[in-house]
Amino acid sequence: MVKRSIALLGVSCLALLSAAGWGTTHARVASTSASADTIVMATAPLQAPNWFFPVGSDTGATLQNRQLQSLMYVPLVHIGTNDAPDYAQSIATGVTVNKASDQFTVHLGTKYKWSNGQPVTAQDVVFTWDLIKAASSKHTPFGYPYVGIGGVPADWKSVVAKGSKTVVITTTAPVNAVWFIQDGLSQIIPVDQSVWDKYPTNMYKELEFIDLLANSPTSPEYDVVDGAFKFYKMVPGDYWEFVPNPSYGGHKPTIKAFIEQYETSTAAEFEALKEGTVNVGYLPNSSWSARGQLTNDVIKPVYFVGFTEMPMNENAHAPGGLGPVFQQLYLREALQMGINEPAIIKGIYHGEASLCYGPVAALPKTVYVDPATTKADYPYNPAKGKKLLEANGWKEVNGVMTKGKLRLAFTVTYISGDQTTTDMMELLKADWAKEGIDVTLRPEALADVDMNQTIDPTKWSVEGPFNLTWGTFYPDGESIFGTGGGSNNGGYSNATSNALMAAVTKPASTKATLSALFKYEENISKEVPVLWLPWPAGSVSVQGDYLTYAKNVHGVVSTAGVAGSIAPQYWTIK
Repeated sequence: MVKRSIALLGVSCLALLSAAGWGTTHARVASTSASADTIVMATAPLQAPNWFFPVGSDTGATLQNRQLQSLMYVPLVHIGTNDAPDYAQSIATGVTVNKASDQFTVHLGTKYKWSNGQPVTAQDVVFTWDLIKAASSKHTPFGYPYVGIGGVPADWKSVVAKGSKTVVITTTAPVNAVWFIQDGLSQIIPVDQSVWDKYPTNMYKELEFIDLLANSPTSPEYDVVDGAFKFYKMVPGDYWEFVPNPSYGGHKPTIKAFIEQYETSTAAEFEALKEGTVNVGYLPNSSWSARGQLTNDVIKPVYFVGFTEMPMNENAHAPGGLGPVFQQLYLREALQMGINEPAIIKGIYHGEASLCYGPVAALPKTVYVDPATTKADYPYNPAKGKKLLEANGWKEVNGVMTKGKLRLAFTVTYISGDQTTTDMMELLKADWAKEGIDVTLRPEALADVDMNQTIDPTKWSVEGPFNLTWGTFYPDGESIFGTGGGSNNGGYSNATSNALMAAVTKPASTKATLSALFKYEENISKEVPVLWLPWPAGSVSVQGDYLTYAKNVHGVVSTAGVAGSIAPQYWTIK
């Protein structure tokens, strides 16, 4: 699971790196404007790549980084546009599962090779797993962001190379094969052990070395890749250029260069799209009314599988003694009754957002969407919400619901920087006031909002909004809603919810697995462990963005992955 608005799209600081080639000097000078053979894609404003190594970090698990990593490296199991394994674009040609469903034999193909001519081997896969396992432990130079997803690392008993083209993975107990392949095996994006294994007997030093080079794509270690593109050069705070990898074993790019162009603001990105200096980018929701000026572009609302949330602080030391109060289901119900999703979608998102009342929003329509959760369990009704509070002993005193020394008066810390989010927060404040809930709005920079959540539970009450996509992962939710989950910042805990989430990972038929998934979705939707908000189109930022590309650029949408991944090797300019 990746957080689009926190970890996934956090604002990063650029290291001041010198622009260089692949370890040698090249005469070619990059063009930072779109042309007949060059595609320039604008980043979302103020969002720069900062982690090029394909084993992710907790501070580098961003969409921007994953997009660029996917240019250079091929995953062990690629999850395709249909949200299922696509072995034609994978290092693995297939996976054999034993009868007990506790051993997975991964067969490696010969289609993809390292750009130095050497094969991708089982030893490379094992080495990459060892990095993931080490980074998943405590007190490492960088933390692995997907701990718990796909059973990583606790459910993985052993990963062993059998020859050069076979890897055998044994789990500690039988697991759901579909879940394990999609959530677990897809996390391994092999790197060349002969290039990266600098400290064979000291994994801590190895991770320190990787941490040092993670944002240094000019380092010679990045010369050896197996993806469609190779890193070419960069100008910090300006652009990152990639050129086709002539050794790539898949569909070879027809373009001569792919450039990621840094944007300083939504206004700057809009002007770049308008002028045609970039030909793929994002139109922010706040600029929707000006979309008619982009006469040479296609504007496409695209939805990923995910949801929007605002966590509530259920920890014991939450401000105002409200932690135990947020633990009460009736209170969470009342807060949800104060959220008018249809009005937000119509009035703030111009109709381009999805209803979201659970861990999988209604759009896009996928097999993972439980029809029962596309309707609100607690529809907007502040009068009913107020009565629910009164039925549980709260009385309105000077406009604020009060119970003994407790008052339903707290701060909502929201991510600053765009009018869309501000407008939504103002609407929530006004509607909650109808229930006697007194909210003080506090805008903060994105990094500070996340900091409040993960470091000091005494500093926040309700925060967000956070757009989260399930990415390529199965939407089983343990890391977000499970007791002690790595992304369960609010401290929600419920034994029934835990059991239903765990059931999704057990061996079962496809039909039974989907049934278990729906039971969990229906339970967690009713439990309201977080406040549900509309899921914006695009979702590359908090406010929502619309994919925008020049009319002469083809293949952008049809080859896009379920998690917002890009495949410019298939893009053409005509």
